Amino acid sequence: MAIGLPAAAVWHFLWELSDTFTISTAEAGENSDQAASVQSVRTYGRLASYNAQTSRAILYISRHGTTHSLKVNTSLVEPFAAHNGSFYLFLGELEKLEGMEMLLCARLVQNIDGVQLALLETAILSQRTYFQSRKLQQKQRI
Repeated sequence: MAIGLPAAAVWHFLWELSDTFTISTAEAGENSDQAASVQSVRTYGRLASYNAQTSRAILYISRHGTTHSLKVNTSLVEPFAAHNGSFYLFLGELEKLEGMEMLLCARLVQNIDGVQLALLETAILSQRTYFQSRKLQQKQRI
């Protein structure tokens, strides 16, 4: 990894970014300072609310009868055409705030209303499986 660049963003579903979510050093990259407080992530969800004055948005997604939400700092991606109820993909750094609250500081936002979310979830899970098998092969070589 090049010095000064953020770690590659890892896909996480909103239901994985819960109060019990912990930032692992392996996923955060080689920079141990970064591993302690932030992690680059990609996630998606439905926009519940957006306040341009405070640069804050709230994403949510319902899964198996439970609603999961995440606060997003949008100051780096403004202005963007926010439509409450639309699906958005966010890429940015996940930070742990006071207590157990999480905040995503967005670097990129994209409307994904036309995307079939079931296929996107399948693709993300397939990519994870591939990367895990690749890591296992690298460990076996060593």
